[in-house]
Formats: sequence, structure tokens, C-alpha cells
Amino acid sequence: MNYLRYTIILIAATLGLAVLGYLLPVGGSWTGIVPVMIAALVEGHKYAEQRRMLPPGAERRRFAMIATAINIGMAAVYIAGMSMIDPGIAAVFFGGAPGLVVGVRLGILLVVYALSWFFVELGAKGYLRGQERLAARGAGRK
Repeated sequence: MNYLRYTIILIAATLGLAVLGYLLPVGGSWTGIVPVMIAALVEGHKYAEQRRMLPPGAERRRFAMIATAINIGMAAVYIAGMSMIDPGIAAVFFGGAPGLVVGVRLGILLVVYALSWFFVELGAKGYLRGQERLAARGAGRK
């Protein structure tokens, strides 16, 4: 899997949704999750395109762990940047009830891991099914 491509797609999707949220009255928690799904779908698609198979379970787990680590890094950069603009934001992330904050962070990490694992497989399946349909359509015309 190409983690640089994953990161670039993740950043582009995040920025695209930020612009969309600015232009249209949309928003909410889904805007933080959708880029993860898009980037994992593209990576699964590219994996299947290159190898003509689904990623094995160990490869999906490895991808999900590295994708989660990439998301942690991006979140750290985002939080640091936003904290420089508004110090009150740092208080939200680092203040409050420590158990609750840690629990929410772990929950988000589990969701990112699960979505990455699921959508990388879904992207690969979608590509392979599409190729099967194209082959069947082409065979039916002859």
C-alpha cells in the first residue's frame, strides 16, 4: 500500500470537505470520518488494480494500523495549529475530565482503525467486481 498517496488523499479530502462546509451549510462529525473512508477506498482500489486480488487479512490490519497512526499525526498537527490561533482550543483537548477525554480519543482511534480496515477491503472488492462485470460484458458481445 502506498501511504504517501493515502496521506495526500486524506489531506485533499479533508480540505475539500472544509471548503464544502464553508460554502454550504453542512458539517458535523461525519466531516472528520469521510476523508478516512475516501482515502481507504482509493487505497483498496489501487491495491486490487495492481495485484488483482483482495488484500489479505494481515495486510488490511497493517494498513489500518498505519492509517490510524497517520490520522493521529494529522490530528496532532491540526490541534497544535488551532491551539496557536485560539489557546482555548487546547483547553478543550487537554483540559476537562481526563478519563472522559482519553475515552473519547480511544473511541475515535478505534473508529478510524475499523473504517480503514473495512473500506480498504471494500475498495478492492469494488474494483474486482467491476473488472468481472466488464469481462462478462465483453464476453457477451463476442
